[in-house]
Amino acid sequence: MNAISDFKMFFEITNKYNTAELNQVYLLIFSVSICLCGLTGLLIRKVKGTKWPKTWYTPSVICLCGIVWSVVVLMDFIPMRKEAEELYRAYVNKQYVIAEGPVRVIHQQPMHGHDGNEIIEVNGINLTINHFSHTNAYKQTIAWGGVLREGVYARIYYYRGKILRVDVRKPANSQNIGNQY
Repeated sequence: MNAISDFKMFFEITNKYNTAELNQVYLLIFSVSICLCGLTGLLIRKVKGTKWPKTWYTPSVICLCGIVWSVVVLMDFIPMRKEAEELYRAYVNKQYVIAEGPVRVIHQQPMHGHDGNEIIEVNGINLTINHFSHTNAYKQTIAWGGVLREGVYARIYYYRGKILRVDVRKPANSQNIGNQY
């Protein structure tokens, strides 16, 4: 009964950019654009030969804001990307652990998320899921349509507490499973 054909894969980690990372890329482009606007203003002031500081103040502040914003965005983006690469590498190199069995929901995260992470147990292993985390790992909670619900028989591949892959056993009457499986 544990043959791979008895399971359907619902989630598999990739090394593609997730939504949070793409948002950071857009913010970085925007912050660099702000910085370039400030630099353009400074260049125009220099070419025109205007005096410091009266007409140089605004473009200098704009440029400084763009630089600070770029640094803040990079401080968030770089660790996010490193974690994504580490998790994907762990999956590809088979450094994961597999937990298989019926899912027991210990704590369900509400849709608004203000009540802690979702906690599930599979074969004695506790795993947390947070819909609002910026990760490439599995983060689809029950409230957001996740498949790891109470009683579902699942095979979960995880690394350092992050879920890299989710396989769910197909029900016995798999011909009438519709969109659920």
